[in-house]
Amino acid sequence: MILDYGNEKAGTWEGFLYNRAMYIGINLAIQPFSVGVLSEQNEFMGVSWQVKTGLSEQVMQEIVNLCDRLGGSVQDIKGITVIHGPGSYTGLRIGVTTAKSLAQTLSCPLYSLGTLSFLLRSYRGMQGLILGVIPGRRTELNIQLFGGYQGGIREVSELFSIKTSALTRVLSGFKEPVMVVAGGIEDMSIFNDEVSVVPVSLSSYELALYARSQETEAGSVKFNDVLPLYSHEPVTGSVNVTSRKE
Repeated sequence: MILDYGNEKAGTWEGFLYNRAMYIGINLAIQPFSVGVLSEQNEFMGVSWQVKTGLSEQVMQEIVNLCDRLGGSVQDIKGITVIHGPGSYTGLRIGVTTAKSLAQTLSCPLYSLGTLSFLLRSYRGMQGLILGVIPGRRTELNIQLFGGYQGGIREVSELFSIKTSALTRVLSGFKEPVMVVAGGIEDMSIFNDEVSVVPVSLSSYELALYARSQETEAGSVKFNDVLPLYSHEPVTGSVNVTSRKE
């Protein structure tokens, strides 16, 4: 039987092994938590859940199960993308540790992305101010202001941690329209009706796709540089907003 996988190794046993490559996406930063596996043939399987206990055992077991259901094993993993935060303390610690352990064991590339920058990936090129909002510790939120311009998006403020009760005051302080992109927020009533709010989620499929699209050599990855950014680490206090025109 001739197997055609659309590459120069098609029709050979080497080609079959090559195309069993798996790519992993891990989000344990904000809920719903998710893990996904993408094959070289663009077959995808993922799971998502909202739990706070038992994550350590569950995540690794889900990765093993998903690889198996796609006809491979963890030995076929060729790249991993993990969200490094900010977000859940327990989730980030487990997610980053799992990703680093797998990448080091398998000698495969590891890619680390920030929660807010990944959430706002779809808004590159959009004109105006965009406020990213995700849960922080208990009664807190993590927020960061971005400015969209033709061709991209840039950071306008630092990453801040504020009390949820202060959100209305922060939003009322803008002198020009601002769109809010909210990820992992369960109670949307914290936003007043005068603000445009877009609820978004982190996709393990897009995280796995990111890993597959990269061409970094495994040896060039500095695993020690991949560290979790916890919700208690952003700047706290008042938000000083500035904006610039391109």
